[in-house]
Amino acid sequence: MYKVFLNGEKITEAIFTPDYTSYNHYLMVQEYSVGSLLQGENVLTIILADGWYAGRISVQGGSAQFGNELSVISELTIFYNDGTSETISTDETFIAAIGKHVYSDIFIGEKQDYRCSIPIDKIPQTNTLNVTVKTYDNSNLLLQTGPNVLEIESLKPKSIWKEKENWIIDFGQVIAGYITAELFLNSGQEISIEHGEVLDENGYFINNIVGRNKDQIDKYVGRGKVDHFSPDFTFHGFRYIKIIGFKGEIEKENFTAKVIHSDLNETGTFNCSNEDVNKIMENIKWSQRGNLISIPTDCPQRERVGWTGDIQVFAPTATFFMI
Repeated sequence: MYKVFLNGEKITEAIFTPDYTSYNHYLMVQEYSVGSLLQGENVLTIILADGWYAGRISVQGGSAQFGNELSVISELTIFYNDGTSETISTDETFIAAIGKHVYSDIFIGEKQDYRCSIPIDKIPQTNTLNVTVKTYDNSNLLLQTGPNVLEIESLKPKSIWKEKENWIIDFGQVIAGYITAELFLNSGQEISIEHGEVLDENGYFINNIVGRNKDQIDKYVGRGKVDHFSPDFTFHGFRYIKIIGFKGEIEKENFTAKVIHSDLNETGTFNCSNEDVNKIMENIKWSQRGNLISIPTDCPQRERVGWTGDIQVFAPTATFFMI
């Protein structure tokens, strides 16, 4: 996966690009217009992560399903007023650097150390690495088809309470997405955010998703200032979160849950006089949103796999509600 910035500004609202495909056969290419972001001197920054290609996405929790080396192909084409054009491609002049992402994995979660942050609007001067240029057979490249995955909706906490030394937040709805937070962390202070769908029979937070590499935990290390904390390359299925390691008070305005899914149009609605039936229909639509992230999946928190049997059964209902 990648995130791309020009002069510190993100050039797309799309997330989790490129899409989840059989990369040996198809690799989606995205195209963006960036003219409005140009300055006198320009810095193109691309952040890479394992994503579906190299992450622990198999049912058994193993990694590197398609490969274990991360690479990027990028071309920036400049069109001049005289009708000529110039293309700047990724080559040996690019600089690589190690930033705040200690690891990023769709299943395990993400860890960021903000003490290692690199300004995305400047050429890095420390922790730099030489890039390796490789030849690539472009025959599997295909221009993006279908809608991108986006942040669709934001939810604020419904309630907040403490369990011993940990904070619990209830967002009132099971979603596929992630948390954004504005917090002050001391330099070197680490917090963990665990995600869960239900509480136990006594009303306590429980890790209801079990299995190898199914952690659903994001971790952040502070740098002695207020920062915006949010994962870049992972998502979770959850309603509740548990915050471990935070010593201060938690306020509702500090946290937001971002609902994500492929940017499909809502095409059908249903309503009747029976509120139980209406609730079932609402649950169906939330489940559909949480399982349309690049591909139709079985669940957004454990297997997250595009099983063809699941979508075959659900397809008629799915196409009634969203397309």
